[in-house]
Amino acid sequence: MIDNTERHAALKALESANTETDIWEFLPHPDGYVRVLAIEKLNRFASQQSIKLAAILINDSNEHVVEAASNLLSHIGGAESVAILFRALKSTQLERPCFIANALAQMGEAGFNSLKQCVLSENPNIRYYAARGIGSSNFNEASEILEHLVLTDHEKTTFDGLVSTAARKALKTLDRNKGNE
Repeated sequence: MIDNTERHAALKALESANTETDIWEFLPHPDGYVRVLAIEKLNRFASQQSIKLAAILINDSNEHVVEAASNLLSHIGGAESVAILFRALKSTQLERPCFIANALAQMGEAGFNSLKQCVLSENPNIRYYAARGIGSSNFNEASEILEHLVLTDHEKTTFDGLVSTAARKALKTLDRNKGNE
């Protein structure tokens, strides 16, 4: 844990960082808030050069950093970003991979296809979060997949959630998003 003086100094220095490589210097900072702001600032550049660093930050212990890194990868886009997020969602190392699923949902057909593969996983946690991501994807095929999960997948997750419940909530999200179009 760092003190406020050190945090404020880092934030002031980050504020004046104007190149992608200058911002990279803040990604290993011990304060999660500084890391989040650095990642968010990288969104201005969204270059392929930041992909590997964002991939490392997907495994950060701070969930806000994980969310920001997921969003950065989604913003950068491309096959490599999709593959990184797909692997992260399939791994069981992340306690709450909802940010990963949401990022994949925003990545077009490639992200949607990754989520479809994840709903076939043997792990109910992965299926749960993949279903939630599918609900945010706005693909026509999403309703059919989610309705099937509602009817057939009543397995419990390690946190006592049901995959069918996640699918039901995802259907509501899908309907709400289609109503806003």
